[in-house]
Amino acid sequence: ADISGDMVSDVVELIDYLGSGYKVKLVFGGVEKYFLFDTGASSVFINRDTERELLIEGVLTKESYTGKELFAMANGDMVKAETVLLNGVRIGNYVVDNVPAAILEEGMLLCGTGLLDKFKKWEIDKDALTVTLFR
Repeated sequence: ADISGDMVSDVVELIDYLGSGYKVKLVFGGVEKYFLFDTGASSVFINRDTERELLIEGVLTKESYTGKELFAMANGDMVKAETVLLNGVRIGNYVVDNVPAAILEEGMLLCGTGLLDKFKKWEIDKDALTVTLFR
């Protein structure tokens, strides 16, 4: 119900990130960003700079904010972050609403399973550098 798009599936390009992972393009209104594709992350993570851009663009409003939550980071640190629900997130040819996201003071943009799990299924093809999303 949170996904708009007519296709049963869509193949989305991944970009090799210095041999240490992959990035994927996400678009929020007029804001286009490349996020580290991180299947170990539970949410989409943005930083304060991106938060400001999304506020200016009108993608984030005061109604988007849902509270604060503790997150375990890859290095083992626990970080308290503001949480939001993002609407109108474009990945490939799909637009997804109600995507859980967390705002970190600084750091990389991460695309975690909070977005991917909106789909019925998703598959990574490391050879083709793609992720296929199934609606």
